[in-house]
Amino acid sequence: MGQSKESIRLRQRKTTSGNTTLYLDIYLNGKRSYEYLKLYLIPETNRKDKEKNRQTLQFAEAIRANSVVEFQNGEYGFNAAYKLDQTFLTITGCCARSVTEILRVKGIGVIGTVVLNTLKGSVNRT
Repeated sequence: MGQSKESIRLRQRKTTSGNTTLYLDIYLNGKRSYEYLKLYLIPETNRKDKEKNRQTLQFAEAIRANSVVEFQNGEYGFNAAYKLDQTFLTITGCCARSVTEILRVKGIGVIGTVVLNTLKGSVNRT
């Protein structure tokens, strides 16, 4: 079987010092780019080096997987939560203000007043 088509691959390149550098080979929309991870594999001379290399490869693979998820989320219209300009508290504050306006206009009784006071408290904390 051939290799599966992946748009983001983890690759290795030997350096002049004898170490191996890890980087992402990214092929998107017909363009290729590289993202060097500043992670290095060292020549394995003992078990400690072998374990360190295994952990480094595992970490690099996690970075690659995260990049794939970010790419797929963007491709299907999802935004990464940490890339949004507004924080969760800002969004909920806007929603709280909208609800309080609706409650004021509708003149909803005691329950509305309790909800209104609760929402006011959450808006004032932001």
